[in-house]
Amino acid sequence: MTTMVEFDRPGFEAHVLKKDDGDIVCILAPAAAHDPAIQARVRELMHSQGINCRTCRGCAVGTAE
Repeated sequence: MTTMVEFDRPGFEAHVLKKDDGDIVCILAPAAAHDPAIQARVRELMHSQGINCRTCRGCAVGTAE
């Protein structure tokens, strides 16, 4: 299961946490919903931790083309 949390702070884009039970918590800036550059960086961050955003599709980053 994946949980998405929105966090609005200057300079913040994203953070991801993998819980001990395997669940994922994605913390995203509101701009991630519409900024393709931020979406690409978030997907790279997730990929570096073994997560494929496109398989989750629980937020705008996973559903963006």
